[in-house]
Amino acid sequence: MPRSKGQDGSSLKLREDLEAALGALADHGECAPRVEIRIRQALRRTGFHSLLDPALEDLVRMVRDVADAQSQVVAAVQRLME
Repeated sequence: MPRSKGQDGSSLKLREDLEAALGALADHGECAPRVEIRIRQALRRTGFHSLLDPALEDLVRMVRDVADAQSQVVAAVQRLME
């Protein structure tokens, strides 16, 4: 990965770490919609609402939290690039 002008080794390492975190967050963004679909299918097919409704609520909250974290990491990478 090319260095930005004025970027030293420690800031380059930090950028690499942040970009690795973005990769993990992107994986969550890819998997979460499939998990949500599976939970909704299970709700329709089994009627286990008392068990699955809280799981679905947790998943929706986690997706929102991960999206917020991803935005913060992107902002941090952009600040490093300045």
